[in-house]
Amino acid sequence: MTCFFSNKYLNILHQNIAGLLKKSDVLAVCLDDLFEKQINVDIICITEHFVMKGYENQLNVPNYCLAACYSRKEKKRGGACILVKNGHRFKELPKIANISSPGVFECCGIELIDYKIIVICIYRVPNINNLNDCLAKLEFILKDVSNARQKKIVIAGDFNIDMLKSTRQSISFECLLLNFNFKLALKQPTRLSSLTCIDNFAHNYKKACRANVLDFAMSDHTAQLLQCPVPKVFTNKFWYSTRRDYANENIIKFKDCMNSLTFSEIYETHDPNIAYNKFIDTFKMFYDLCFPFYTIKINIIKKPKWLSRGVKLCSKKKRLLLWQLRLNPNQVNKVTFSNYSKLYKKIIKLTQKSQNNYNIKQSKNKSKTTWQIINQTKLNIPKNPINSINLGSFKISDPLDICNAFNNHFVDKIQPKIDVGSNPKPHRISTQPNSIFLAPSEPYNIFKIIMSLKNTNSVGYDGISTKVLKSVANDICLHLSYILIFFFFFTF
Repeated sequence: MTCFFSNKYLNILHQNIAGLLKKSDVLAVCLDDLFEKQINVDIICITEHFVMKGYENQLNVPNYCLAACYSRKEKKRGGACILVKNGHRFKELPKIANISSPGVFECCGIELIDYKIIVICIYRVPNINNLNDCLAKLEFILKDVSNARQKKIVIAGDFNIDMLKSTRQSISFECLLLNFNFKLALKQPTRLSSLTCIDNFAHNYKKACRANVLDFAMSDHTAQLLQCPVPKVFTNKFWYSTRRDYANENIIKFKDCMNSLTFSEIYETHDPNIAYNKFIDTFKMFYDLCFPFYTIKINIIKKPKWLSRGVKLCSKKKRLLLWQLRLNPNQVNKVTFSNYSKLYKKIIKLTQKSQNNYNIKQSKNKSKTTWQIINQTKLNIPKNPINSINLGSFKISDPLDICNAFNNHFVDKIQPKIDVGSNPKPHRISTQPNSIFLAPSEPYNIFKIIMSLKNTNSVGYDGISTKVLKSVANDICLHLSYILIFFFFFTF
């Protein structure tokens, strides 16, 4: 794994998106625009994602995984989630999500392990009657996270409290933050339709953080970007992998070698173990010579192929039409923007469909490619490992003990149910322990077994590709047959 360290900023983005499922592709285009401007968004905090509980795997933002999420069980509204770019190490803070109250105060949180930074995403439902309850929940969170020493904390969200006006709500909110040495990052409109600052970042950084408002034209809320100073930025942009060169000319070269070899040394012994060792040593020596290793660079950040220059131009035009609508909010501009927004989404879908059809058409394994495309529509949700289990009155955490406990459960506890009917004793087949019959191991039988393997480059424990093995099956089946004959003779 290759790591890059530089004195830069950790970029955290917040967006009230009003429905992430239908706008994830539009968000991907906007993120790519920022990436081209040398702004690499590390964390995305989403409020009002509109995804019900149990359907979080339908979320899909390329190059990001779902780190934490709060979803409502009944109504398909609200919600808060945090997406982390691939390559960052993190852990979810479930106790933050447990503080949530559906339809009132919805939140979730994570900790970035390499930075010792806690990120919390909050959505407060706009209702003046729930202000005291929401402030009480926020105070509980601040007390809890403030106990984490030497850790920076960033709270992003849609608080629905206008910080541009001096009201009881805004004063109470800001005083609560100041009591825990938190300060707000923005003092400018984040919802341009009402010119209110209801989305914001609160943090406990002593150094100055950069905060900007970005208009992605995805909802009536703008996006907000907070750039947090960190000593070093840890990003895994790519990693190296070694692979064998299975080019066609190398396969032909290897086949010629196997065809020219007589393997006479295996016929000079009657011990099957010695014969096989001599065979496999010679086989692997030429295998290593004909298929050398080479190093490839694998990028963690993969740009979707459907994200073309035309799609980006459509995204820019949509934002331009939105600005024209805000400058001159007449009916003509409103209809123009609405129609173009629908056309823009249709263009993205058609571009994706065209790219998927091309990938399937060019693929040798169309079924595998089709399933890869289907799986790409689901967000990568890391599975929590089993750290400990209760075994009777004891709690075990050692990985080996946990494995043994599961093994004992499935082997000893679960008994197969046998329907013996009217006969209480199962029928036993008489056996002859001192007799055995083995059919002769002929070269043709070995050839058939080898050719029945899947034609892939996958390897076994010996590192030999099945595709290569099939290419020389006709040249080695006679030698393997000789070894097997002596193996059965000496064994039985």
